[in-house]
Amino acid sequence: TILNTGLWAYSRHPNYVGECLFWTGLVGFSLAVGGGLWRATGALTILLMMFFVSIPMIEARHKKRRPNYDAEAAPGVFFFRPRRR
Repeated sequence: TILNTGLWAYSRHPNYVGECLFWTGLVGFSLAVGGGLWRATGALTILLMMFFVSIPMIEARHKKRRPNYDAEAAPGVFFFRPRRR
């Protein structure tokens, strides 16, 4: 079965959403204390890896193991989108 209640009803990977928010928050804090934009390189690297490596790999794995994954899982892979009724 596929968990599709709580946060998982809106996003397939709410844990990744939280991690991306954490890293962008760190960039915000560093900019607030006068840090240069170069400090955003770490967060940008993490975000790029998340969007182009981690999420596509886990999606492919889920689709391979669960034949009706797309039909049962939340409509938004990353972003929170309400389920249509």
